[in-house]
Amino acid sequence: MAETAKIKEIIPVESDYEMLTSPDYEQTKQLQQYKADAERNLMAMSRTARGVIDTSASAEKAQSMTGVTGEVAADLAKQNFDTAIEIAFENRDHQFESPTELRAFVEALAEQVNSGIVKDGNLIRSSDSQKYPYVRIANLENEMDKFYNGLYERLNDPDHDPVEAAAYAEFGIDFAGHFFADGCGKTAKVVSSYVLMRSGHELPEYKGGREAYYANQLKQIAGEDEQADAEGYQKFLNYYRGLFED
Repeated sequence: MAETAKIKEIIPVESDYEMLTSPDYEQTKQLQQYKADAERNLMAMSRTARGVIDTSASAEKAQSMTGVTGEVAADLAKQNFDTAIEIAFENRDHQFESPTELRAFVEALAEQVNSGIVKDGNLIRSSDSQKYPYVRIANLENEMDKFYNGLYERLNDPDHDPVEAAAYAEFGIDFAGHFFADGCGKTAKVVSSYVLMRSGHELPEYKGGREAYYANQLKQIAGEDEQADAEGYQKFLNYYRGLFED
């Protein structure tokens, strides 16, 4: 007797409409858009992503680097940044229990950004810059506490302005505190993107590039004059809001 033919189980296939309107499809589409916009911003603003390694800020920065070539660093910068944006997106609904937990998350993103570029164990800046007015090391821990408390309060305020919170993140990480031995600009962009993604907000486009961005750098050492810091932040916030205008 001939063997009875086996009939394959028929698995129902989603219609095009069901696929295009499914939550997973919408999330994937949203992530792809965020990643595309974030990569555009990375290439406009990051020298490392373009193969330029600048260690002129301090001797510590030169010593903390792994010694990879500019080309390798560029590839790592782009891969690391892409992964960090994905991590940020996947955690966009997370509710932090404390500023300490938020700090751990930001530092994990910074480690991802710097993976393979900065030596392990060299995440936090440990010396003063001879070139830029970042907060002095003696005040760095206080500035970090102040920053993470401020960001935590913003993220837990249901009425917070996501654009202001994103500006606060960039200003604190890149301009005032400059917490990390390297990758502060890239980490600041990841964290500000995270803040905006939590609200489903679009990412900015850095019109004017690095020149316009760094024209808003503090002129005095951060953490030594509260009024000057506030005025510097307001200037940056005005610039940052303008990035969302046509």
